[in-house]
Amino acid sequence: SELNWELLQYDCHNLLQDCVKDLNHIYCHEPAMYEYQFDHKGFEWVALDHRYEGVMAYKRKGRHRADDLLVVINVSDKTYQGWKMQVKGKNQWKEIFNSNRKEYWGSGECINEHITINHIDKKRKLCEIIFDIPALSAMIFR
Repeated sequence: SELNWELLQYDCHNLLQDCVKDLNHIYCHEPAMYEYQFDHKGFEWVALDHRYEGVMAYKRKGRHRADDLLVVINVSDKTYQGWKMQVKGKNQWKEIFNSNRKEYWGSGECINEHITINHIDKKRKLCEIIFDIPALSAMIFR
């Protein structure tokens, strides 16, 4: 049957539709999301050792390192301030999506406009990024 379009009159439904629209835009316009979509070269786990905190992270990789995206997911109901994560490949990261934004019916907390980046090993292109993670959320960094 057809979707219940009349539900879009409610913010929770309408703003979630905006969230999905923005995710679709990222999928279509970020090469790392589609260039190696069905190839193991397009995916790399970054952090899987935080299962007790409910946080996991992975990279979607494109043909060019500059196109790589970092995806961080928090499946717990806890917010983490000053989360540190070591990432290889790029020395600059910027948040381009955060499911906790008010525009998506989130609380608007832990939006990372400025991310601290510490260079650990320039030769290996390893850096530590420090950012805040909202509860029950997903973030994408470019």
